[in-house]
Amino acid sequence: MESHFHIHADAERISSSFRDYLIKLSFTEKPFDFGAYAPKIHYTFKTAEVREYRKIKEELQRLSRNEYFYEDFTGYFEFEMIAKRKLIEEKEFEPSVRFPFKVESRSPQKIYERKADVHVTLQNTSDEELIKRLSDSGLYIAGMGKKLIFTQQGTRKDMESLTEMVVRYLNSAGGGEEAKVMLEYVPLLIPVVPPESRLKLPLLTDRIIKF
Repeated sequence: MESHFHIHADAERISSSFRDYLIKLSFTEKPFDFGAYAPKIHYTFKTAEVREYRKIKEELQRLSRNEYFYEDFTGYFEFEMIAKRKLIEEKEFEPSVRFPFKVESRSPQKIYERKADVHVTLQNTSDEELIKRLSDSGLYIAGMGKKLIFTQQGTRKDMESLTEMVVRYLNSAGGGEEAKVMLEYVPLLIPVVPPESRLKLPLLTDRIIKF
């Protein structure tokens, strides 16, 4: 059964006791190998059941209300609902298909600005020119094992538009191995930081230039 709800625990530091507690809650560690905005520590919970999602959400909200919780966990919890998941048919890359957009990004002014994410995932053995075009598009890239993940974040409207364009392009141009595109809505993001500290957050979409 495919998951419809994700919760991420993205951290700069985590105590061994809270790491064990996340595992008890059925979180799994998904470490990134590289990425400018990839979190140092990345745990993920996935479920198809809204009741399970709400139960974990309420527990993490409860823990976050403790003013000293940052001693066990410094980072943020991101709560996501999968709005769209598209698998891309594999075919030979067609370089004549023009890439449709360029994203210009900006630093977030506050943590609650992020309302949606787009993730383009494919194998690192995909066509080199396709990987280059995605890298040059303004999406930021991270690596996880043999997977490359191209990501952008922003408003729901912008991310819905970006999803449509990248799905249309990948279906036309081909070149991706095990490629998929996922649109996620982010109804809640909870920061956990020491007093007077700031989180390093991924950039947000400022403008999408369409070609």
